[in-house]
Amino acid sequence: MFLAGFAAASVIGFVWYGAYTRALAELDEDAQRRLAQAVDQFEVQLSTARVLPTILARNADVVQAVQAGFQNEHLKTYLMRTQDLIGAETIRVYDQNGRQVFTSVAPSDTQATTAEANLTSARQGSLGAELQILGQERLLIFTRSIIDSSANFIGAVSVEMSLEKFDNAFSSRPETILFLSEMGQVILSNRPSAIFALVDTDEDQISWPQITAQTFTKSQVGQAELWRSTSIAGAPDTVLVVQQDLQLLAWRALLLDDIDYARVQARKWAWLSGIGLALLGTIGFAIQQRRRRLVAQLDAEQALTFELEKRVKSRTNALEEAQHQLVQAAKLSALGQMSAGISHELNQPVATIQNYAIAAKQLFENGQMEIVKENLDEIENQTVRMSRIIRNLRDFSRKDSAPRQPVELGETARTAVRYLQEQIDETGVTLQWSGDETPLWVNGGVVRLQQVLVNLISNSIEAVGTQKLREIKIFLSTTDTLAIVKIMDSGPGLANPDRVFEPFYTTKSGQNDEGLGLGLSIAFGFVESFGGTLRASNAATGGACFTLSLPLLEQKERAL
Repeated sequence: MFLAGFAAASVIGFVWYGAYTRALAELDEDAQRRLAQAVDQFEVQLSTARVLPTILARNADVVQAVQAGFQNEHLKTYLMRTQDLIGAETIRVYDQNGRQVFTSVAPSDTQATTAEANLTSARQGSLGAELQILGQERLLIFTRSIIDSSANFIGAVSVEMSLEKFDNAFSSRPETILFLSEMGQVILSNRPSAIFALVDTDEDQISWPQITAQTFTKSQVGQAELWRSTSIAGAPDTVLVVQQDLQLLAWRALLLDDIDYARVQARKWAWLSGIGLALLGTIGFAIQQRRRRLVAQLDAEQALTFELEKRVKSRTNALEEAQHQLVQAAKLSALGQMSAGISHELNQPVATIQNYAIAAKQLFENGQMEIVKENLDEIENQTVRMSRIIRNLRDFSRKDSAPRQPVELGETARTAVRYLQEQIDETGVTLQWSGDETPLWVNGGVVRLQQVLVNLISNSIEAVGTQKLREIKIFLSTTDTLAIVKIMDSGPGLANPDRVFEPFYTTKSGQNDEGLGLGLSIAFGFVESFGGTLRASNAATGGACFTLSLPLLEQKERAL
């Protein structure tokens, strides 16, 4: 009898533990998914605050305002409106010494300074990120450097976001969500009582002093991690815990979920097994009949479970198919943009090949074979150039790091002019060279730089084509660290210089116009990939002015 009771208890215990472990595994998988959704939601909201300092720091009006001591009232109004638009707590602007020159809050706060670590990161060209706790207020501060046209550090812009707005975003969730800082402190949660609590998940004991004097004890059941405590009023005595590291910050997210479902499942299966064993030990035939009914009941439950799993699998397949279709749509969109870019970039070499081919036919008829050979050589060069353009556009679209080499910027500019000489002659443009005649060696790609200069000069030719005065000036100069090419024309100028490098933005109009607004955007990307800058403005004498700046190579770098 004792052995039968012991065997029955062992069976019940084994069934209970198996059901409990399996249910916990299901809860753990579902909790991992829900935590990933919460983290994605937080990082999507956070991405706006991360990118805003970069946008403001590269804004030409902000740069000029910092250089002038920030006296621009219109810009101040714009920054305060920007703050309201994204829901930021404060926007601050600092000079190169870390002194605050603008704040979007009360004037009494104008002497505040950001963290030195943030300014140090900004000076080094990276995005500074800092968590600042002032009493009960939690601020997340992002800082980006402000640089002038010579790439010199002149100040910084910081955006402060209150974490309270993120608390509200998770308030409707039934489970407890915690976001821990690098120090292991809860700085964001949908449970206000958990804010500023200390959680050390690297030890067996987790201290949570501001919620309760007791500590949680960690344990592992299968793949599930459980925290246990016996004296938290209104809270479960045991919770399932899943964790995930954030990508945008060095934080960690935790989700604490009730395990009642697992206990119910375990008790259900334990009771079923106990009933079966009790009936089996009571009466033979009755137990047999009861066993059949239990088997039938189990079959029905398994069939229901199978049906539910089948539905879940069907829904999962449908979601995967929808995701696949979205990916395909994104690929087609990217392919369309790439096709438009290739069409635009190949326009110049195709036109050059056409012109050389027409000239070669005429020269061939006149018997000038030597010049015909030169034209054919040039056509071959253009086809090679087209191949390299296609490869460069592909690398640019994938953001690959193309190899660089020393390039003489002045000779590259003269080659670009030679490609456009026929267009210059046809439109009657006067081209003037001035400035430094010494070699300007930079690190880049010959074809890409030629494409940049061909695009800029070609745009200037089109801009002056309808003007009485048709002049283009190319000015070469250097600073201590930069090689500079300025291309100025006598055209009507730029209506919106800040937008000319946006993809698909174009000022061209007319029934036969084929401008796609991609040339300057691609040129901008090429220059930045070489570590340089490309700026657009209107010259004081009228017309557009494009300034290309690239770091100068030292003598030892040219030989590499």
